[in-house]
Amino acid sequence: SAAGVQGVAEPSAHALWRSAARFVKLADGIQVWPAHGAGSACGKALGAIPQSTVGYEKANSHALRLVRATRQDAPAPRPRDVYAGRPCLRILIMAHYDFNMPVTEAQMRALKVNDTVTLNGTLFGIRDATYIHMFDHGRKARFDMNGHAVIHTAPNVRRVEKSADYPCGYAPVCIGTTTSARMERFTRPLMEQYGVRITIGKGGLFAGSQAAFHDLGGVYLAIIGGAAALETTWIEQVEDVDLDDLHPESLWKFRVKGFGPLLVAMDSHGGNL
Repeated sequence: SAAGVQGVAEPSAHALWRSAARFVKLADGIQVWPAHGAGSACGKALGAIPQSTVGYEKANSHALRLVRATRQDAPAPRPRDVYAGRPCLRILIMAHYDFNMPVTEAQMRALKVNDTVTLNGTLFGIRDATYIHMFDHGRKARFDMNGHAVIHTAPNVRRVEKSADYPCGYAPVCIGTTTSARMERFTRPLMEQYGVRITIGKGGLFAGSQAAFHDLGGVYLAIIGGAAALETTWIEQVEDVDLDDLHPESLWKFRVKGFGPLLVAMDSHGGNL
């Protein structure tokens, strides 16, 4: 927050702690690049190296070592704890959930914005043309998506000979996420008619989706744009495909492992980042 602005020090400190707590959960091999150059108040404490990795920062950053050593279930820090009583320092983080798909309504209603989620098992890929053919043209998908998650994507895949490793004849090449806003009007019918509980995308959704999550028990999980290469490593197999005449905007069935952590950006309680 800007220097001298009243009433923002404590919430800004909490936000920084939450960010640091999420950072230490990332894989050690992820590259870290500076967000600001030296020569200003923002960059005055930059190190000498121009780039590093998450693992390097965990090992060498005093602040991150402190975050890793602090109890994860501790209450929120107060300013006087941080500066006057170092032994009393506490960290505020939101909860993390690992889900084996499918999930229940109760599991979804337990989530709050800023929580993080990792998915394992089945994940369905869907995009504009898929939605339009399913809900505007009346085509019925053959997959059972009750309690499952969909990700807004039109994946880059390559055709291969069918085998145990490639049961539908497709191998993943790069499976990223597209902007969700275009598909806003389909959130409720997808939940009502197919029982989908989780929508994954980038850029957020609007009031109609928020109301559907509230009424039916679901969440929106956000992915940062540009993370397609990382997302692809979380996908073990393209298990099946439906409506493939719409390729690449087919309805995809992926098997995933450790898909996340993803940020809860909209919950069933009206929370919306």
